[in-house]
Parts: sequence; structure tokens; C-alpha cells
Amino acid sequence: MAVEAAASALCRLLELQSEAMDFYDMAKERCPAEVARAVFAVLGRDKRRLTAKLAAVQAALRAGQSLATACALVENGGGKAAFPPGLLERGETCLQDDQMLTVAFRLEEACLRHLENSLLDASDTQERFILDQALEEERRHWVLLSDLRQYLERPAGSSGND
Repeated sequence: MAVEAAASALCRLLELQSEAMDFYDMAKERCPAEVARAVFAVLGRDKRRLTAKLAAVQAALRAGQSLATACALVENGGGKAAFPPGLLERGETCLQDDQMLTVAFRLEEACLRHLENSLLDASDTQERFILDQALEEERRHWVLLSDLRQYLERPAGSSGND
């Protein structure tokens, strides 16, 4: 993929990440269930971190750096969610969260599809590396949202092992 195409793909991905970040910030404030607020806070933090990395690559491309140099700015590594002890055992439910989860899944799906399509077009090794990293993070977000949905659908007081 040429530098211009890579920059365009990054631009769209940054828009998607920003939209998701704004949504997660709102959701963590509005959701009544503590576990959902914690998940949305983690997702918002992840989006900020990924957005900062992608913005650095985009800025380097705009400054005329090569694709390899720009993509090398992104280091490897994604964090794992850390939740307060006992949070998942409290049995809270949040009716509004189902609607918020639906929006969250749509946002994550848009990010996943964009990254998958960008990977199909990418030929540069460094570009593929950064896209693979972002895709891996988006997949973790999908799993986290799936876990939250299962948790919220579980009847209060149920261990989930029934």
C-alpha cells in the first residue's frame, strides 16, 4: 500500500477510534452498574492509547517520513484489563447497558472491519505489523464486551456455572 493509501486508512481508523473513545467516556459516566463502568473505562483508556500511537504514525507520514520509519514508532504491547478484586462477583445488573453494549459492539465491529480490509490492501511489512497490533487489540475489546454481555445477562445471585 502506498504512503498516501496508508495515511488515508489511518485517518479513517483514527476517526473510528475517536468515535468509540467518546462513546466509552460517555458510557462509563451513564451506566449504573459498576462492572460495566469499569469495562467502559478500560475500553476508553485502550482507545486513547491506540489513538495516540496511530496519530504518531500519521504525523510522521505527513512529515514526509517513510512508511517503515513511521510505523516503527509504534511499539509492541497491549495491556490487559485490570479490574478491582471482587467486582465481577457483586451481581449488579444494568438494563441500560444492553443498549450501550449494542452500540459498543457496532463501534468495535466497524474498527475490526476497517482493519481487516486495510490488512488486505497492505503490502508493507511495517504497515502490516501496526495493523496486526491494532486488530489484536480490537479483538480483545470484542472479547471483553462479550464477557460483559454474559455477565449482565446472568441473573443476579447466579454463579454462571449452573
